[in-house]
Amino acid sequence: MKKKKMLITKFLVIFLIISTSFCYAEKVKVIEGIIEEVGSNSIRVRGHNYNISDVPIKNASDETLSRAWLKIGKRVELFFKNNKLITILVHENMVQ
Repeated sequence: MKKKKMLITKFLVIFLIISTSFCYAEKVKVIEGIIEEVGSNSIRVRGHNYNISDVPIKNASDETLSRAWLKIGKRVELFFKNNKLITILVHENMVQ
């Protein structure tokens, strides 16, 4: 009986820790696509416009790039944290 109570207690503690961590997890999302349009403060990817004001633009080596890298046809990944665009990753052109 004592082993059973101990096992149940351990299970409940683990369950509480796991369920609590899911409640506080930040919502992170990535959208990958091709730039369809470039504006002064926005880009369109997959038919949606995204405000890029004050958003860092990076390459795969984590180097900061200028907005000049954002061109129609470039493949990008848009990183969101809690529904806010936090980083734009620009991919190099691939030779086919």
